Amino acid sequence: MKLYQTSVKVSTVRVRNHESGKLMEYFEGYQVKQITKKMYQDALIDLHEKGFALNTIAEIHSTGKMIFAKAVELEVIKNDPTQYAKLPGPQKTVDEIENEEQTVKYLKKEELARFLSQGARIRT
Repeated sequence: MKLYQTSVKVSTVRVRNHESGKLMEYFEGYQVKQITKKMYQDALIDLHEKGFALNTIAEIHSTGKMIFAKAVELEVIKNDPTQYAKLPGPQKTVDEIENEEQTVKYLKKEELARFLSQGARIRT
């Protein structure tokens, strides 16, 4: 965090400290190299189950990725436990998917002309 705070605004540091604090609730007492992919994924799922918004979890995950990427860069760890983590989110049932209204989107005449002209430039 000392290095990070030298290159960003104070408000950004405050946000990152808050987000890393949420991760510390799960990993306090563990060394960085002891944190597994499963432990990290379970933390994201638990945040979701506690009712955190998906955007909040995504920001916490972003902070986690930064922390572990730096640990890899500094050769504290070899593998980043955030690498294949998936953000939890609401899952739709088959009925919900089938009953969703499909919105057909069309390009306006001017948009189509601009799109086609871009394609012509790429080919030449």
